[in-house]
Amino acid sequence: MALIQLRDICLDFPVYGFRTDSLKLAVLNKISTWTTRRPWFPSDGIKIVRALQNISFELNDGDRLGVVGSNGSGKTTLLYMLNRSFVPSSGSLIVDGSVGSMLNLNCGIDPNMTGRENIRFRLKISRITRKHWAAIEEDVVEFADLGHFIDMPLRIYSSGMMARLLFAMATAIRRDILLMDEWLSVGDADFSRKASARIDGYAKESSILVLASHDTGMVSRVCNKCLRLDQGNQIMFGETEDVLR
Repeated sequence: MALIQLRDICLDFPVYGFRTDSLKLAVLNKISTWTTRRPWFPSDGIKIVRALQNISFELNDGDRLGVVGSNGSGKTTLLYMLNRSFVPSSGSLIVDGSVGSMLNLNCGIDPNMTGRENIRFRLKISRITRKHWAAIEEDVVEFADLGHFIDMPLRIYSSGMMARLLFAMATAIRRDILLMDEWLSVGDADFSRKASARIDGYAKESSILVLASHDTGMVSRVCNKCLRLDQGNQIMFGETEDVLR
């Protein structure tokens, strides 16, 4: 069983290099509504920006959460926190289950290694037992469909070829919890349809899906729950139709 539980989560980032005596900053602090919603706190030349504030929700097996909001609302930051890349400043966070993320597909690759060597390297750092390596490697090679380029260095790949390989690698290993930042569209039209079908299957096999997207139609189709964020604040969490309406 998988579980994601957040209780009164806040996440702060230190920002260095701001002068506390800046006239421009003083004026902006007076007139900007943004700074009243996401306050800056001076402390020995360091300022703190609150990226997430008072976030509380719970997801269980079978839940599909769509995270919506405008640019800068905190959607991607929330996903990185669920991926354990960021540690909450306060509150309680429980993520129970193996996590697969499609946030930064470039993580863990070497452009000087061949496509096949990168697949094997990704398997090593993913803690997959060796008995599964051959099947996963075959799946990635077949899905990416790069022909003889699979045994050539990534540095000579086109952007489309790179996207094919990275997408195939990211979706080859099933996890209990799947985190996605936008619905990925990679390669040409044919590959995009192929990728969409693959990710649909991945989402159905995972216990919990968390999808950040601007596409409310996609969220309505895929997700049974929805979270709306605005400038790091939780505006509403509940059934998808209720939140989107």
